[in-house]
Amino acid sequence: MNNIHSYKFFENKAISKLNRFKLDVKQINELKKKFNYKNILIIGAAGSIGSIFTMTLLKLFEFQKLYLLDKDENQLTELNRELLLINKRKIKKIEFICNDLNLIKLDQFMKINNINHYLNFAALKHVRSEENITSAKYLLQTNSWSFIPKNLNKLKNLESVFSISTDKAVNPSSLLGLSKR
Repeated sequence: MNNIHSYKFFENKAISKLNRFKLDVKQINELKKKFNYKNILIIGAAGSIGSIFTMTLLKLFEFQKLYLLDKDENQLTELNRELLLINKRKIKKIEFICNDLNLIKLDQFMKINNINHYLNFAALKHVRSEENITSAKYLLQTNSWSFIPKNLNKLKNLESVFSISTDKAVNPSSLLGLSKR
């Protein structure tokens, strides 16, 4: 097979959107045990990975309360519209929070709202000037583990913490990549 055919085969079979996130019945049942009737906080909910996860969560699970935090008001509004199309009944269980992750007291929020699952999909992907100290500091804050609650042991209802950051993290060649790693 030449390179073009190999790539197309790989693209179609391995990383296509149709096959990429498909779960079998056993996996779905396992996740139902985890997410059903729980309070879930999703950071970066309106981003590329966060929005797909949120829509899947809405389709498959019966959460108690879902908190969706994102700093992009337009994307959060678009996500709200998409979720309404999926299930109008569940939308009453969702709280949309438009706020910068650097401005929220995460520990307090999680304690007050009895968060069971904390899922962090937030990442600052586009930085105009990595040389600027303010931009670099903000970049490191947003893309780092600083958004894992510091007092996990005091959050009695917390069952899981999940954080993902994509691209540029494997072999970083810039401050952006380093912050994601």
